[in-house]
Amino acid sequence: MKTRLLFLIGIVSFLIGLTACELEPFCKECYIVTYNAQGIEEGRVSVGEYCDAALYAIEGTEDVDPSGIKTVYECE
Repeated sequence: MKTRLLFLIGIVSFLIGLTACELEPFCKECYIVTYNAQGIEEGRVSVGEYCDAALYAIEGTEDVDPSGIKTVYECE
């Protein structure tokens, strides 16, 4: 009985350890960066911190207008 209880406590501790890192949000500071038609950075504006699903949704998103100006979200 004592061995089973220790085994159960060990398994529960192990599972809590595995999920503990998933409970902390994965966040990055994101910026809207504008590049001209030659690919030279023209502007960088902070848009705040994004975490988890919101971060994955915007990271790498880009928009190119007809004049060649490209606007992207860059997160670091």
